[in-house]
Amino acid sequence: MTQDDVGEYACVATNIAGETVEVTYTTVIEPTFPIIDSSNTSVQVFDPTRKPITVKIGSHVTALTGTPITLTCDVTGFPEPKVGWVKGFTTITGTDAERLIVSDKRLSLLSSAVSDSGLYMCTATSPGGQAAAVSNITFVGKQ
Repeated sequence: MTQDDVGEYACVATNIAGETVEVTYTTVIEPTFPIIDSSNTSVQVFDPTRKPITVKIGSHVTALTGTPITLTCDVTGFPEPKVGWVKGFTTITGTDAERLIVSDKRLSLLSSAVSDSGLYMCTATSPGGQAAAVSNITFVGKQ
């Protein structure tokens, strides 16, 4: 359906007993392009206690290995966009409870090593289109 289909519709039924009419009004709500709430900040965390940190997607983070990092990907759009996660060119699926947790709009890196450094992308997909935002995460030092 498109905006051209908006309007009043009537269904008329007629037989030997008479006629009845049912009227309805139809509106069309078109999908909107997904929007990702992202950040363009640089965060450096060298806390030896390795306390967990949470940042918005789009942030550039440098932290000590073993520092738990959670990326958030808050999205808006109609209908509600589906959120996905990618590291480098590989889609992140499922959950490895010891290493990472993928939830609706969050990616948590729990037990990080230098090999977990890289580009992490959040994608938001809906009938209105697709949007993406990227964070560069760098882990340094020994755990």
